[in-house]
Amino acid sequence: MLTFNEQRLLEQLLKEEEFQTFDALASHLGLSVRTVRNLLNKLEPTFQQNHLRLSKKYGVGIKLISEKQSFREISENIHTSIVVRREVLKLMLLFYYRKKVSINQLSQVFFLTKSSVLADLKIVEKELAVYNLKIVRSHQGTELLGHRKDIKSAIIDSVHLVGTAFIFENRAYLSKNQFYCQKILVSEFKNVILSGIRLISIKYSYSFNEDFIQTLVIQLMVDILLFGKQMNEKQSKDGSDPATDFQLYLEQTLGFTFSNQYNPNRIGEYLAACEYRKPQKSSPLHEIAKQVLTSYQDLQQVRMDTSNLIDKIADNIGQIKQRNHYRMSVFHPLLNDLQLNFGKEFIALRFCFLAIEKRVGYVSDDELCFLLVTILNTPQRYKPQLTARLASNGSSEYRQFIKRELQRNLSDVQVFLNEEVSIADWQFIFSKNKQLKKLADDNIKFDVFNKSHLAIVKNETALYKRFKVERGCSIPSIFETISMSNKLSEAKVVEKITERLIEEEVTDFATIEDAFNRDQHQPLIWRKMECAILFMIDPRQLQSQIREFSWSALINWCENNQNNQVRKVVIIVAGKIEEIDFYEIFRRFVSNG
Repeated sequence: MLTFNEQRLLEQLLKEEEFQTFDALASHLGLSVRTVRNLLNKLEPTFQQNHLRLSKKYGVGIKLISEKQSFREISENIHTSIVVRREVLKLMLLFYYRKKVSINQLSQVFFLTKSSVLADLKIVEKELAVYNLKIVRSHQGTELLGHRKDIKSAIIDSVHLVGTAFIFENRAYLSKNQFYCQKILVSEFKNVILSGIRLISIKYSYSFNEDFIQTLVIQLMVDILLFGKQMNEKQSKDGSDPATDFQLYLEQTLGFTFSNQYNPNRIGEYLAACEYRKPQKSSPLHEIAKQVLTSYQDLQQVRMDTSNLIDKIADNIGQIKQRNHYRMSVFHPLLNDLQLNFGKEFIALRFCFLAIEKRVGYVSDDELCFLLVTILNTPQRYKPQLTARLASNGSSEYRQFIKRELQRNLSDVQVFLNEEVSIADWQFIFSKNKQLKKLADDNIKFDVFNKSHLAIVKNETALYKRFKVERGCSIPSIFETISMSNKLSEAKVVEKITERLIEEEVTDFATIEDAFNRDQHQPLIWRKMECAILFMIDPRQLQSQIREFSWSALINWCENNQNNQVRKVVIIVAGKIEEIDFYEIFRRFVSNG
């Protein structure tokens, strides 16, 4: 996928058949000559894939030469990301907050017709509506209206999707103020903040939690963009507390000052929310932390040393409550990676907090990831899901060796020798160099050193584990496939699901609407399983039930995040959140995965 600037440079090179100087290209694109040179290096693979060669003449400039196709054909074949373009447009509106921009200006920036810009704005408007933000168009121009906290939330979510580097690369489009482009929308802004942190750390013995540096960068970046104004003369003042000193340092270093509309306590709240504290040995939150960890171990079927972990989790929960009080959204740089690669652990922890949501409040995905990393850093011993007896001839040492090899290859099966246990889920018979033979549903004869045998055994045990879980489930489940002749979308899927739930009198329209509205703000996605999970709480429900809807193609779930792609929705309907058997639901998810 090409970035926005790569796309623009490529289009400009394809548009002109004559040589163009670096200065002319830089001026036309609003970039530096250095940036143009760097972009050309990044575009080299694209040139090669499309049989393009960059011709250079000293003192004349550069131009593209096609070895096979016409430039028009190449333009049609090269993938230029509409998603990237719309993300730039969305960020422009967010950073131009309460500033008007004309459709003509946007057309020139994106090299699009007015109708194409308006079409993009409609898509972006839907994405921003999730944050209660509204695009207003008039003869004076287009502007974004809403609350500052919602602007921040939208920017943070966008950063999750594209990364901070994307903002720095496109800073020329994200601010009308050149001063801010040079001072704030640059990677060096992080170093300025870190230097300020070090100053107050020395002076006031302040201890900063470096996990939140990215959060602080984004929060302050938006604050300065919304409330900062250029300072004509540098002021030399001394603060009397960490927050005042830190603010003065930022203003003096960057040459700006906050307007009178800025909350004077905000910097202090940021520092308090990002402070590192040693976990306390006892606090009222320890009971909650203990409940979370007990539930997590049960769901994951793991055992761990929780003595120090309870202190850490209790402290983290206290800081989460404080950040929620300050309405401070945090940013975890590994959110997408953790949700994808540790999806099972993430969902388990989310279920734990859903069970105690009334006591703690909603914990964001980012906050949850900070907690998850803390838990994952603690050694964990997984409890096997199945037991098996091993029958084998030979000496005790020989049989112990075969048992060890079998246990090593079947991590979720606890293996015993025949004489060690009388009852087990499976009976394994070791037979060297013999053909694999299934003697019964729970009795199999195979060679532990034969990889093909092992693969079949692993599959058999997985199927048995799934059967065992489903046999023990008490929550009724109904599965349904959604098929549509026209192109699927989230809106059409939601419409279809709503129709079915109403038609079968599963619950009422208000409950369904409330669940989908909450899902837009707080989606729960198991990315590896390509599944969205929703909870519909209806006090009239006497028994919990599960409804699963699936379809063939992947669709984007929640307009504000392109990483959330699903092909099924699992809905848990219950009378109260406290009545949901999260253990059963989670075990069923794991067995189906």
